[in-house]
Amino acid sequence: MARRRPSQKRSEDTVDIILEATAQVLKDVGPQNASTNRIAERAGVSVGTIYQYFPNKEALFVAVSRRLVSRLETALLAHLPAFAAEEPTAAIEGFLRAIWAINRADPQLYQIIGRLELPNALALLEAFEARTEGMLAGVLVSRLRPGEDPLLVAKVLVRTVAGLVQHSIRRDPDAFHDERLAVELVTLVSGYLLPKARPLP
Repeated sequence: MARRRPSQKRSEDTVDIILEATAQVLKDVGPQNASTNRIAERAGVSVGTIYQYFPNKEALFVAVSRRLVSRLETALLAHLPAFAAEEPTAAIEGFLRAIWAINRADPQLYQIIGRLELPNALALLEAFEARTEGMLAGVLVSRLRPGEDPLLVAKVLVRTVAGLVQHSIRRDPDAFHDERLAVELVTLVSGYLLPKARPLP
């Protein structure tokens, strides 16, 4: 947990620089070797400056995790209106490609955070998935045929996509640059969702 919250723009900028340096060091040397000294050097600040905001490197890792999740969620929210408004086929493809692009932005950092043995970091990712399921269910309410359970469908979709994304990040991060895998994901989800969807009026 952060030791104190930045109260001014300058402090906010300093924290952002520290977190960006933390992310870079994590990717360069891994969490075991990502010392506060390395992070301070990369950020161009003193170790004392880091400790003004974060009590230890684990708190830094959690803050980096929180920032990544926030960016993922912001990008996801930006694409939900199109998913709700378009015809089912176009909506599915556009939405999945957006998710694919979001995760492709920094798969290495996503991979590292997913492997951090920090309960707070894991809880952040799990809470993000739960919120995503809820947001998607809210959109699906008007998109599914009568009798379908929007939350259940959302859970299946999110967990299927998350599983493929996380597995690819863990074993083959270069897969995010393979158009064929994105096409296969669209085919997979379309086969599940299209029979459940109703056309827009």
